[in-house]
Amino acid sequence: GLYTQLAEVAVEGSHAPSIDRLRLGLQYAEELGDRAATQRLLLLLGRLLFVVNRFGEAIAHLERSRAMLDRDRDQRKLFDVTSTIGQVFARNGEFGRAQGLLDEAVALVTRDGDSRALGTALLALARCQGSAGETAVAEQTLERARGVAERLGDPVLRTDALKTSALIWYHARDFERAAVESERALEMAREFNLPYEIAVNAHNAGDAWMRLGDYRKAFTNLRISQDVALEHGFDKLLNVNDTVLAFVDAVGFGSEEARGRIESTLVYADAHGYKWDALHARFLLGVLSRERGEIEQARTQLREALVLAQELDNHLYIEDCQRLLREMTSVPPPPVVKKGPPPPPKRS
Repeated sequence: GLYTQLAEVAVEGSHAPSIDRLRLGLQYAEELGDRAATQRLLLLLGRLLFVVNRFGEAIAHLERSRAMLDRDRDQRKLFDVTSTIGQVFARNGEFGRAQGLLDEAVALVTRDGDSRALGTALLALARCQGSAGETAVAEQTLERARGVAERLGDPVLRTDALKTSALIWYHARDFERAAVESERALEMAREFNLPYEIAVNAHNAGDAWMRLGDYRKAFTNLRISQDVALEHGFDKLLNVNDTVLAFVDAVGFGSEEARGRIESTLVYADAHGYKWDALHARFLLGVLSRERGEIEQARTQLREALVLAQELDNHLYIEDCQRLLREMTSVPPPPVVKKGPPPPPKRS
């Protein structure tokens, strides 16, 4: 009906103001007892909430949509909703939860031929596999997705594939290759005029250069990302950029305000349920505290980051937190200055 058509347009255009109208459409479909329209509107509303980074609400609607489907008769619809749920978890850094859902989704449509939806699901799956430390498997999945992108001639998928390759190498600790491929993805995104991909790939390049200690290249890329995110209202990305820019300002340029800035980005990430962003902020706070010799504070922050990294099945950050915590166990405590007896009075 009309509300379903409106939902399709809203999702395609990432139109957040349409959310309230779609809720009314969903209520109307439910009151009429129109099961098919209800299921479709739940899926589309979930997708729109995902696009505007309201992950918890998105999952709630998508899970309801999924529960309404018959596993034997509705395989294509089941693919759509299962893949979308997996992509929401993946976008939020919950790679362990995402991977099983994306594996299930891809298995449902293997015989259906190429589609952008299949390519997108494969790329999200490859990123999950890379985060889990399964680099070779991730590369195989990426090649399947690249094949879909080339056969369709789809510029969005081609750009996403290059971004995914960079992220796989990032998690495999080849940060230089990750930085270079992120910059290639940035140029491709510019060629195809994809603002969000421009901002994301510039951020990824900046993050990789930061890992390599090249703070000038990191700052340059992060500023590119920040400018595009500010222009287009990518609030979540603005916050993530603020985290890394503050860290770069501190370790590369001696800023004294960095800790407060990172703590502010952590508050924002926690308030919105952005788990990957919160992990990143907690980890960088721990590294910054360690750099400044604040060992007990660093231990606390890195332990919190480790718990979250384990929850998210993010092997790179699990290994980094464990290594830094091990190194700090051998750091001697600061010397205790004992006060001796007062000096004898001077003789006149």
